[in-house]
Amino acid sequence: MATTFHLPTKIIFGAGTVSRLGSEASGLGKRALLVTGGSSARKSGLLDRATKDLQANGVEAFLLDKVTPNPRTSTVNEGAEMAREKDIDLIIALGGGSAMDAAKGVRLSVSGGRPVWDYHMLVVDAKVVKPTLGLMMVPTMAATGSEANNFAVLTDWETHEKRAIAVPAYFPDVSIVDPELTLTVPVGGTAKGGVDIFLHVAENYITAPRGRELHHRSGAGPAHRRHQGGHHEGGGERPAPGAGEAGRH
Repeated sequence: MATTFHLPTKIIFGAGTVSRLGSEASGLGKRALLVTGGSSARKSGLLDRATKDLQANGVEAFLLDKVTPNPRTSTVNEGAEMAREKDIDLIIALGGGSAMDAAKGVRLSVSGGRPVWDYHMLVVDAKVVKPTLGLMMVPTMAATGSEANNFAVLTDWETHEKRAIAVPAYFPDVSIVDPELTLTVPVGGTAKGGVDIFLHVAENYITAPRGRELHHRSGAGPAHRRHQGGHHEGGGERPAPGAGEAGRH
């Protein structure tokens, strides 16, 4: 049995790594469209910081700040039209899964020359579309994993349909994963993200067909490590079952 793991995305991880946004972006393009929601990136200061860093590295920045949860195809198409008008050569997502998926959709629409919903409805084959713009992700919430995969979920508001596709053009070129950017996420959002992570892992573990060893290992791994062996998370030997329970209330 053979397992193939294909991840063409360059992932830069670590506290403070958002400071590399401008230098990494300059290697992908010179005219960037920042894709984000309506307020969070601005309130946290990330939008201003990113814009200044891009300018300092010779990258002109434009803004699409209309992304909502369950990103709409109309917003993606608007972003694609803006990208064409402004001669954009790089798309940068700042935000959570919705911003990242919308940014992927903009890239696909511009590269393929058609409204993004045509690809999600399989009217045309998105897998043959060759990207003509760079794509960078700067996630501000730990949840969807969109910064490291080739999936995107978009919603058509007119037909009330929500569809996901996985295509090569949806792989980001670079993703900067800075844990410090998650510190401003409200407690409720952090909790929802944790549930989302668990469900993504559980879904792969439960639904992956036989023979998908990588799926099963990645899904079972965290729980398996937590409960196996003779050591517990606090260090030292794991207490025997029932030890110390008498005084616990």
